[in-house]
Amino acid sequence: MSDVRCQLTQLSQSSQAAATHEATEEAAQEDMEDQMEEVVTQSRHFPITNFIKLAVFQLITFKQDTEKAHPNVCIQIKDNGVHSAGADRRTFVQIKHSILDYIGKMVETHFTLEREKREKM
Repeated sequence: MSDVRCQLTQLSQSSQAAATHEATEEAAQEDMEDQMEEVVTQSRHFPITNFIKLAVFQLITFKQDTEKAHPNVCIQIKDNGVHSAGADRRTFVQIKHSILDYIGKMVETHFTLEREKREKM
């Protein structure tokens, strides 16, 4: 009789261990799924109040070149500014700095032409 109890105890312990192991694996898998779902899309809107800079930015190939080099990044020109979005934080920060640097370095220059040069144009 004691042999039967010992075997039952061992079976009970092994099934508990298996259930605990299975529960641990399920919890680990749920954690991995939660982490995958937590991928946050980075996005930012950069207003451009100078309409000339906005017009120039629309004409250059910055948007196309950046999206070609980084397919996971989206750049749109809307709401009087530039809107960028991307999932990779490091790339997003680099592009954010590039946009701000590019717009910041744009300068407006005024010059006058002499009368003779204007007439030839």
